[in-house]
Amino acid sequence: KKYCEINFGKPCVEPKGCNIKDVCPDDKLCVNDEDESTGFRCEDNIVTIPTDSCSWHSAEEHGEKVKCGYNQVAVGSCSGGEDPDCGEGSTVHQLKCCSLDDFIYYDCKTFGSSSGKMLECKDFGLLGHIIKSQCHSGINAACNHTIDDETFNSITCCRARIKYQLVAADHDNCQTLDGTHGDDSECPANMVMVGRCGSGEDEDCDGKSHKTQCCSLKYIGWPIPVHQK
Repeated sequence: KKYCEINFGKPCVEPKGCNIKDVCPDDKLCVNDEDESTGFRCEDNIVTIPTDSCSWHSAEEHGEKVKCGYNQVAVGSCSGGEDPDCGEGSTVHQLKCCSLDDFIYYDCKTFGSSSGKMLECKDFGLLGHIIKSQCHSGINAACNHTIDDETFNSITCCRARIKYQLVAADHDNCQTLDGTHGDDSECPANMVMVGRCGSGEDEDCDGKSHKTQCCSLKYIGWPIPVHQK
């Protein structure tokens, strides 16, 4: 206050709104609201994912990577065996993506696995990261997007944000989905993919052809600094 009085001849304006650090608890999202005396309100921090603009992205052959766009989140998956079992027999594996306004991925990394091993972003030290793309194989290892030429499956894990607000997977609210060859595994409402297991021609994922790990998507922390936009 003294600084403003000395330099501007009047008291400093009291800051209001979400530009004040730590205005809401960690489990809440700060929303600017001019109708509030504080200039903000605190809301539940789970991201709502619309379902009216979703589509399946397909791979024509084993070893092909399919991915969601930068304004889409991955909410479902399908993989088959030796044959094109997904998409009613039209494709070998698929990824379901839903559009989300102002959403963007960044800082992405790709990881591979052998047949029947669950790939989860958090297992590589990437807590909160979510899946942007996947690759699956048939009889032979075909997903050679990593340094290992014997890669049957791969996922690309990314950090994400909505506009300038960071978002991340909530690992305290997750579900695992099982599927046989050609089954569509779709995450429950407002959940995104964080893990995948594929078998190729067999059923190596604990007796299933493929598995999908889904977690809620939540707002976290504080909006990223301007220089990281």
